[in-house]
Amino acid sequence: MIIRRWLSRGRMFATGLDKQDRNLLIRAWWLLHLVRIGFRLMGFQRIRHLLVRKTPDVPNRDETSNLETARRAAVLVAVASKYSLGHPNCLARSLTSAILLSRMSISSDLRLGVKKTPNSPVFHAWVEVQGQVVNDDPEVASEYIAFAGDPDGRVFD
Repeated sequence: MIIRRWLSRGRMFATGLDKQDRNLLIRAWWLLHLVRIGFRLMGFQRIRHLLVRKTPDVPNRDETSNLETARRAAVLVAVASKYSLGHPNCLARSLTSAILLSRMSISSDLRLGVKKTPNSPVFHAWVEVQGQVVNDDPEVASEYIAFAGDPDGRVFD
């Protein structure tokens, strides 16, 4: 009964979306749960290697269109997280966004960073496309120090 009510609430929200966005929202919802289960069973690195596809360099793609599509996908992942079971953290949301973008052949960088606070360090994850943050506040890149996955701090290549 609870699941039926929960699904009907999600259906009511998704009715305002076009077919492509509705399908992307459903994929994001399932993928978000798969990522969270994968974290518990396999850990971050293994689930990342299993689900992320290398994106080929496609020279004739419209960069503005890629950025808009990436932002739209990130918004749909955020919506999916609001309707998910439990509360997905920023790492699960960001990895889900990066996986969706890789499957749409949009190259993205998953960034992991840390910010020093008086009490303890604060960790955060976000996704960048063409050097711009797509799933968070644009200022997040300047507030956090990115871990060095490579010289630019990217975790994905």
